[in-house]
Order: sequence, then structure tokens, then C-alpha cells
Amino acid sequence: PPLISVAVHPNRYSHQLIEQSNCFALHVVAKDRSDLLKRFKGPDPLTKFSDIDWSRGKTGSPIIKDCIAWFECEVVSSLAPGNHTVFIGKVVDAKMVSGNNQMSTADYDGVYMGKS
Repeated sequence: PPLISVAVHPNRYSHQLIEQSNCFALHVVAKDRSDLLKRFKGPDPLTKFSDIDWSRGKTGSPIIKDCIAWFECEVVSSLAPGNHTVFIGKVVDAKMVSGNNQMSTADYDGVYMGKS
């Protein structure tokens, strides 16, 4: 089956949710939606999905409707090689929503840039 890995720092709220639910959804967002990065990096978990159109996927993971594509995964393995946990997920559902230009790490404008 197709597999996807995500690296999540243990102090992130999402880390706890992935560990408890054993699933996650990965979204491909448009270049002009850096506001979503800022929203989900914020400290208040209650505001992450406020005023966003979303639905529950097959695993119960939230699927954001305003994205280019999404992948819903069930965790099959995890490891902690450094300061992040790498969750490896089997893709159980996925959808290409639009053909917009996707955001890359070059477009993050410092929102998710690492520390050196």
C-alpha cells in the first residue's frame, strides 16, 4: 500500500492526537494559503478548525475542504530518530481537489522554518 511519513515534534498538540487515534490526514495547500500554516501552528487547539470548512474522514481525521489534495492515513509504524517522531501511515483514502499551485517549503515565509 502507499505509505506517507510525517515528522511531528512531541510538544505539538497534533502529536498527542496522532498517538491516541493512530491516524492522521496530510493536506496539500495552495501557495496563497499561508494563513492555514499560521493557524495550525498556533497554540490554541480550539481555534485550529474554527471558521474552516472541514469534515471527518474514514478514520475520523479532519479533512479540510479548501486544499489542493489530501491523504488520510492509518499509522503503521513510528520512530523517534531525533527531536521529532516520524509517523508512517498507510494511505486509506485520498483525493485531488483542485489543480492550484501547491505550497512548498520555499513559500513558508518563516512560518515553519527550522532553528539552526
